[in-house]
Order: sequence, then C-alpha cells, then structure tokens
Amino acid sequence: MTKLRETENLWVLGLFLGLLGLLSALALALISAQTAPAIRAAKARETAAAIRKLGLPAFDSCIDSGEIDGVKFLTAVKDRKPVGFVAEVSRPGYAGAIRLLVGFDTEGKILAVSVLEHKETPGLGAEICERKFRKTITRLRDPHPERLPANPILDQFHGKRVEGAEPWRVSRDGGAFAYRTGATVTSRAVTAAVEAAGRALRSGTPAILAAAGKTMNPGRR
Repeated sequence: MTKLRETENLWVLGLFLGLLGLLSALALALISAQTAPAIRAAKARETAAAIRKLGLPAFDSCIDSGEIDGVKFLTAVKDRKPVGFVAEVSRPGYAGAIRLLVGFDTEGKILAVSVLEHKETPGLGAEICERKFRKTITRLRDPHPERLPANPILDQFHGKRVEGAEPWRVSRDGGAFAYRTGATVTSRAVTAAVEAAGRALRSGTPAILAAAGKTMNPGRR
C-alpha cells in the first residue's frame, strides 16, 4: 500500500511539474509575442541612425534592394537617382555573429563600416567592433555626433573596393589588413564580412538597381 501511494505521489508530482512547465512556456511565448514588435522597431531605428552616419551623399530614402549571396542591400536614392548603397552582412566572430553595415558609393568604393551587433569579448574583440568618442571638453555638448567615432580597424576599409579574385586577409595571414592582437578571430570575421559585402555588390549591382527600380516604379515591368 505504501509503495502504491508513493507511485501515485510521483505521478501527481510529475503532472504538476509538467503543467507548470507548460504554463511557463506559454507565458514566455506571450511575452515574446508582445515585445517582438517593439524590439523590431528599436532595431529599425538603430539601423536607420547607423545608415545616416555611413558617409553617404545626401539622400531622400533608402530602398530595399533585395539580397545577393546572403548580403542584404539598400539603395540610397536622391531625386529618384541612386547615390549609394548600404550592405547589411553578418559573419561568425569569436563569441557569436557580428552584424555590420557597409556604405558604398555608386562606384563600389567603401565609405564606412559600422557594427550593429556583436558579442565579442570586452577589451579585445569588442574594441574592433565598437566606435566610441573620447570624452573631452570640446565634446561635452556633442553627445550624439553626426559622424562616426574613429576606429582604426574599421576605418582601414575606407576608400577600398573589392577587385580581382584575391581574398582579403589580415596581415597575420599574409594579407594587407591590420588586426588586433588577442582578437584575431574577430579581425578576420570583420574583414571577411566587408569583403563579402563588396563582392556581392560588384556581382549583383544590376540586380540591386533593378530591385530598387521596381520599388520606385511598381507599375513598370
């Protein structure tokens, strides 16, 4: 009889724990569903603010221009004419995905690189991904500057364009690009991401412009 009661108690306990787990999962799903729109909106605002600092010529809007080889593109348009491109690309870093934006002029030259998301190690890989203004007396009243703070690793791509088949490598691997000691994996990931964006733009410019044209002129074929 005692064993029977113990078995019944275990069944009751298991049922209770299962029900508790189900309720917890439902609660988390509900919270996630309610907060997801706010999170997406916040990310959209963050991306829009980052685009404004990429050094593109003055533009009226950025038009979704599709995806080429895993790289998402926007076309910056002024008076219905393309004035630049923005690529959003992601590559695995040391501690997770590194998601960044690359601004290009209409000839494919890189204007600026800005990291949107990363999980790299503070003081090492994070130093490659982050742009921070140093606090000085002259900048006390400039908390949200319109230009990007300097970052030697990210800034080394300025003015460059992907040409030829030779892959981009950091100097430790025999390439031309600088890297940070102690954060080689992050340096490689950023270099590879920027290169991927440049190659996708070079091979996909006609398709990117066509996609932008369809958005601007939905009635045309």
